[in-house]
Amino acid sequence: MPLPIDPSLAASDDFQLVIKTLAGAFNVYHNLIDVWFLVFARVIAFISSAPIWGRKDIPFNIKVSIAIAFTILMMITIKPGPLVMDNNVTVYLLLLAINAVVGYTLGFIADTILMTINASGSVMNNQMGLSAAMTFDPSTRQQVTIIEKLFGFIALMAFYHMGGAYLLIDALHRSFDIFPLYVINQDLASKLDWEYLINITGNTLTLAVQLVAPVMMITLLVDLTLGIVNRTAQQIQVFQLSFALKPSIGAAT
Repeated sequence: MPLPIDPSLAASDDFQLVIKTLAGAFNVYHNLIDVWFLVFARVIAFISSAPIWGRKDIPFNIKVSIAIAFTILMMITIKPGPLVMDNNVTVYLLLLAINAVVGYTLGFIADTILMTINASGSVMNNQMGLSAAMTFDPSTRQQVTIIEKLFGFIALMAFYHMGGAYLLIDALHRSFDIFPLYVINQDLASKLDWEYLINITGNTLTLAVQLVAPVMMITLLVDLTLGIVNRTAQQIQVFQLSFALKPSIGAAT
């Protein structure tokens, strides 16, 4: 004859099972939240420095909304492994900082393309004698030259219509393969060509000058021609004439 089971003991076993289940679920969700914030740190830093989304005229709450949407997308696709850090807050904060640096660097590299074109517009504007013509750029909250503003707008539209936004999202997704979320034990120096990054940043002005080299050569010839005219026919107001010639010839070039 089976022994009777104490109902209080059965209830106690059920309660312990529920507690263990809830504890396991809490650990899973706690780990998921930790990983989510690591991904969000990289994404929000990328959004703040990348072209299209990094403009200062876009409200911060819109950027955060975009970052949350991208974070959810990345969480679905990258499938990161479990986060093991033994509840070390210092290590977790370091991981947040490293992921933010990786995201910001990635966006900054992409933005150097538009920075080069903007710099070429500024150089061209000065060569055409329009350095005094300034306008307010809400995307940078600075005073910029009119040619620089025009070049920046054209470059941004061309970048967007050529699928630049999709390329940026793909680059962000690939960054999790090259620089994993838990990069604290990774050899970053072997994965990142620092010399290349320094060169593309330092060569921004050089590339800008190369882009507007034809305009610079034409305006130089105009200056030489006006100098010769000033020597041979001093009654001609060469200085005033240059204000009409240089912008017209520069725009035609």
